[in-house]
Amino acid sequence: MPALRNVARYIDQLSQFQVAPEKIRVVVNRHLKKGAISDAAIEKAIRKSIHWKVPNQYNEVMKTINTGDPLSLSSGSEFMRSLSSWAESLSGKPVAATKKKEGRGIMSLFDR
Repeated sequence: MPALRNVARYIDQLSQFQVAPEKIRVVVNRHLKKGAISDAAIEKAIRKSIHWKVPNQYNEVMKTINTGDPLSLSSGSEFMRSLSSWAESLSGKPVAATKKKEGRGIMSLFDR
């Protein structure tokens, strides 16, 4: 909860410095789908919608950091899929087009 209060304060401070509200985007790091605080409660507390959620894959990320092996964060990882989609959205690529190519099964081979 202290982190949510701080985010709300930062957003208020940015508005005092006349930063346009549409330029402020909230990213939730280590997000849990069934966390103690719901997404709606977070958005209500900070009075802003969540722009992106980076999933909590702590063990996987720590293993990669400790071993120095970037291959352990494979493309099948929920964490890497989220970061890749976020990067594509920041670059202006349509995220929906890339998700279509990530289909599973034999029919996804024909989309390439």
